[in-house]
Amino acid sequence: MNQRIWSSLTFTLLTTAISTTPSHAEPIKAVHQGFEASTSVAGVEQMPATATPISAEYLALSDVDKRADKPKVGQIEQIPLKQTRSQMSGIASWYGPGLHGRRSASGERFNQHAMTAAHRSLPFGTHVRVTNLNNGRSVVVRINDRGPFTRGRVIDLSAAAAGVLRMKQAGTAPVQVEIVRAK
Repeated sequence: MNQRIWSSLTFTLLTTAISTTPSHAEPIKAVHQGFEASTSVAGVEQMPATATPISAEYLALSDVDKRADKPKVGQIEQIPLKQTRSQMSGIASWYGPGLHGRRSASGERFNQHAMTAAHRSLPFGTHVRVTNLNNGRSVVVRINDRGPFTRGRVIDLSAAAAGVLRMKQAGTAPVQVEIVRAK
């Protein structure tokens, strides 16, 4: 066993010592999240101490719609509020435990204990009142994610919001969604 480990370490050390980057290699310019970075031939990315933003023309963002009237987030259209109905009805569902701590579509970490929700098109930061039509209970939530992606559903609520509406056990409920405060 020890001989196998020593052989492996020796091989790794020799391989590393032999495969060096030539000193005459010039860095390659690369785009990294909107900033210019230099990448050596070996593939090691080095961000400069003062990163300079690159204009949008140079970014290869295939999923961004450049029309100002229809901003997009990912592949999902974000409709300006003036074109959105202030009330809508449909089925709500909830999500939580499996996605807790992961990044939402808005970029913030999903917290199943917060009063948040996912909607297909309302702008992030919009506050909506969701009323459970089965029992009349309501809660105000902030839109911070995209979804639901199941036909017939209008909103996905965090586990905490679903608990307030007393719909966790059923999984879904008929709801009315009303915009309270636009972003």
